[in-house]
Parts: sequence; C-alpha cells; structure tokens
Amino acid sequence: MIELVMLPDAEVLINPEETKFLQIPTVLSKGGLIAKGLDHLKIQEMIDRIEKVWSIFEKELPVLLPTLTNSATNLDKTLSQIAVKSGETLNNMNKTMQDISDAARSMQNLTDYLERHPESLIAGKK
Repeated sequence: MIELVMLPDAEVLINPEETKFLQIPTVLSKGGLIAKGLDHLKIQEMIDRIEKVWSIFEKELPVLLPTLTNSATNLDKTLSQIAVKSGETLNNMNKTMQDISDAARSMQNLTDYLERHPESLIAGKK
C-alpha cells in the first residue's frame, strides 16, 4: 500500500543523477530527518577525542588520586578546627551579649532611681 500526501512546505528529496526516469518526490520521515542530522555530526572524530581524553585521564588518575585524598584529609582537619573555634567564638559572643544586656539593665535601674530621687546625686543614697 502506498500513501500519497501533499506537503507543500516540506523539503523534497530528488536524486539529480536519475533525471532520465520519471520520479515522484519523497519527503523524509521524522526518523529520516534525525538520521540526516546525525550524518552532519562527525561521530568518529568525537569518539577519537573522547578516547584521547580518557587515555590521558587513565594516565593521570593514579597521580591525582593520592593528592586528592591528601587534600580531602587536610580539608577535613581544617573544617574540624574551624568548627571548634567557631563554637568557642559563639560562646564568647553570647557571654559578651549577656554582659552588655546586664550593663544596660543596670543603667536603666540607675536612671529610674535618679528620676525618683534626684537629690541622691547631691546627698548620696540613704
């Protein structure tokens, strides 16, 4: 069974070498369009490049692996030290904030007392 469909906007494929025979123009299917697009890709070049990169990677990996392991160990030690120091720093910061809060409360108490007993500035507290 052959189905003939009119597609005015489609790209028509005619083989120019066979001009002495009567031809019916054909249109690529979606699969054919994909295959035509893949023809333009240089797949073998890509494979060759990937193989080249992979061979370099295989050569360099034994050298890089110990260095990466050492770097990861050093990073872990450094982060542990920072965690300890940051904990101490936060504790000191909390203590400082508490001391500032206590000092502000004492100032508030002093100003309240002086508002109620202004004469205490001259005579002192009785």
